Amino acid sequence: MNSYINGIHHIECKLPNIGNLLSMYFDSVCISFEDKNDFKANMTLDTGLFVDKLPNFIKYKPEYFISKQNRFTYSAWNWEYDLFQNVHYLQPLFSKIIRNLITDELWNEAEINEPIVIHFRASDGPMNRHNNYTMVHYSWYQKVLDLIGQGEYPDICIIYNNYWNKQDAEVCDFLFNHFNDFLQKRGHKVKVISGSVDLDFVRMMRAKYLIPGCIMSSMSYMAGMLSNNISILESTIYSNNNFPKRFNFNIINSLNYRIPHKLIPNYYDFNRINNLLQIKNVKNIIAFQFSNDFEYMALENANLANDLFPGWICYFYVTINKYKQTTAFKELSNMKNVKIIFNESKYDWRLSAINQNYYNSIIIRNVKSLLDENDAINVSKWMNSLCDFNITLSNIYNIDFKFDSYYEDHIRNNNTVEYFLHHQLFDNITETEYYNIGCRNKILNNLIADNSNNISNLDFNTFFYQYIIQFVCDKRSIYIS
Repeated sequence: MNSYINGIHHIECKLPNIGNLLSMYFDSVCISFEDKNDFKANMTLDTGLFVDKLPNFIKYKPEYFISKQNRFTYSAWNWEYDLFQNVHYLQPLFSKIIRNLITDELWNEAEINEPIVIHFRASDGPMNRHNNYTMVHYSWYQKVLDLIGQGEYPDICIIYNNYWNKQDAEVCDFLFNHFNDFLQKRGHKVKVISGSVDLDFVRMMRAKYLIPGCIMSSMSYMAGMLSNNISILESTIYSNNNFPKRFNFNIINSLNYRIPHKLIPNYYDFNRINNLLQIKNVKNIIAFQFSNDFEYMALENANLANDLFPGWICYFYVTINKYKQTTAFKELSNMKNVKIIFNESKYDWRLSAINQNYYNSIIIRNVKSLLDENDAINVSKWMNSLCDFNITLSNIYNIDFKFDSYYEDHIRNNNTVEYFLHHQLFDNITETEYYNIGCRNKILNNLIADNSNNISNLDFNTFFYQYIIQFVCDKRSIYIS
């Protein structure tokens, strides 16, 4: 419980929920400092944890100046928003306060040799079916661990506690063992530990790399916020992807990797969970539309892709009955890095490319211009960035609106970008002749599944404006490169 009356915060907590307590406490301090007031609080804390000794008075100093924010909630789950960035600006102060509460004995006991610490939370979810407590597909962890390992497989320490004697302990154990098996098959050596809430929290603070497991937790969020090491956390269902600007506090978008509860009617259906979590054989794809008018551009792009995007596959979408079996087409079909996809005319090739199975990343590309080094550089940044949205536009995909003139087409593209900017989707956008979209990680899975009866016969432009634009504004899930 938390309230703010006449300049005094009233904070009460009697459960050992260290994450929620700290999120309320830190945000209360921010609210006082935003008004340039000392932090004063009447606190009733009986958690049995070291945080019961949090100070009820902190003097405001000019160096603590932070701009005032208009918000009325106290929540760790909203700290990805600009309204809650003040907590990150005051991180040095909060880290010092917490470190002063931790005894040297506890601090030393919490040392962990393994570079990666994963806090595996499953004791109260996902079985409770809270919208924010959905499992994250293993491809998210694969992405994170690959970013950390850079070709190697560092040792991992998992903090896992399943002695709560809760009703769904069997599900917790299955999910944990399944996750542990996934990590070991990747090549990681895994150690499992469990301790008191105090000890495990400080272990997370001291981790070189901290990652949440199974579902997210405010405990790992707070430990990551207080740590001066590297934290890599999931985004929340409330995310606007305007992530904290602290280099060591990274939130990697996980909205596209979430497994909705509706896909698992019964969490004791272990075979279904196993199938949903598995990483299939995935690939990276550059998708083009084939046209005989530009068949030599298609050949050249396929050759350039070999050099600029080694290991990627070029998919050329060919409309049935609208192509000729020319020498160039046969040569293209025989290239090792090329796959020809025959597409019925009623389906837009771009929609078909997005909606296929088992790809990791896909670039929807205009065949009328040639791939170049800028493409490779921008895509590399896009795929290897901890923050997916600090990427600028490049000529990945030309939005064709099929207007009568270049001018009208250009204006429509500008209007689209203004629409993006109005909704504050991206930090930086650079001007190019066209403004382009890259799609990644089956981003439209749920969207297409939910609307399959409505969109199957739509042209791409209608689909783009009626569904994708709205999806962008609601979910922030179309990736820009």
